[in-house]
Formats: sequence, C-alpha cells, structure tokens
Amino acid sequence: MKAIMVRPLTLQDQADYFQIVKQPAVQAGAKLGTIETEKQASQILQHQLEFETVWGIEVEKKVIGIINWAPMVGSQGQPDEANLLISYFLHPDYWNQGIMTDALRQVLAGPLKNKTLWAETLPDNQASQRVLIGLDFQLVDEYTEPFADTKVNMYKLANF
Repeated sequence: MKAIMVRPLTLQDQADYFQIVKQPAVQAGAKLGTIETEKQASQILQHQLEFETVWGIEVEKKVIGIINWAPMVGSQGQPDEANLLISYFLHPDYWNQGIMTDALRQVLAGPLKNKTLWAETLPDNQASQRVLIGLDFQLVDEYTEPFADTKVNMYKLANF
C-alpha cells in the first residue's frame, strides 16, 4: 500500500479537492450534488472549512481524499462536541486499496480519540460499510432522510 499522510486541509488544496469532487461516483456517494466547476468546488470547500474540521488524505504530495467531521446536534439544538458525525470520500482511482481504512485509523488515534463517532452510508455503498465495520463501527439505525428521500445507514463507534 502507498504511504499516506492525513493533515488539515487548506484552501491551497483547492485544485486537488476539485479533482476528487468532480468525480460522479464521489458526488453520488457523498451526496454533494453535481459539481462541474472549480468555482463550485471552491465554494463547497470554503463552507466545509468554515463549519467543519476537514483533513486531507495525501499520497505522493497529492490530496486524494477527504475526512471531515462536525458536532452532532444536541437535544437543545446546540453542538454536541462529544458526538461527532464523520464523513469521508476518496478519489475512485484509489478505491479498494485500504487507503481510507488506514487514514481513518490515523485520525481515530489522533484528533478523534475519546469521541463518540457517527457515520452515515448509503445502503448500496458496500465498500464504505466494510471500512466502518472493519474499524469497529456498529450499525445502529436505518432510516430515510426526510428532505432528500434517501435511505441511509447510521453507524456508531463509541469507547474506542
């Protein structure tokens, strides 16, 4: 497997970010909508950097994937910093090589240590489900998102 590094993403990574999010398979799996221009990608990245923690997965000095997380919403509508929703996506050229599992292990051992993590997958995204299960996430719910009418599987990792 190629050596990977995970690190905070910056606006200087916009070109690599666009190369990832313009991929139709990434757009579908990450529920990003259609992204056709660098300007669209830049706006999404700026929004993510403002409201979430975003790390890049780097191979050979190129960002090939993203891991991001944000607090869940608490019972009173406030951010719940102890419960984080984690999302991730990878350029399709790097799928099924163990890269995402390795990258997630790195952030689980570092900045996400001692947090309760939640992750969503689409029911047909078997590869993403294998990644989560391999990291000891447990399937805790299956539901339909009310606004998107999309079925989602919810996984949880606690006390790691």
